[in-house]
Amino acid sequence: ARGNFWALQALSSGNSFALGFCIFRGLGIQSDHEKAFSFYETAANEANEFAQISLAECYDLGLGTEMSNED
Repeated sequence: ARGNFWALQALSSGNSFALGFCIFRGLGIQSDHEKAFSFYETAANEANEFAQISLAECYDLGLGTEMSNED
């Protein structure tokens, strides 16, 4: 129930990072790393530092995208 609250808050606020976080973690919504990656990417392009970090982690671990082979 609490996860649903956060997912609805993120959706209604239009906050791409928050929505990506909920989707990534499966908070009130089905977990989907590819969709979360897309929302993180949008937020990162809007200079959201948390999204930039999350996007880097996705690349590093290959979650929602292909794993980065760069150091």
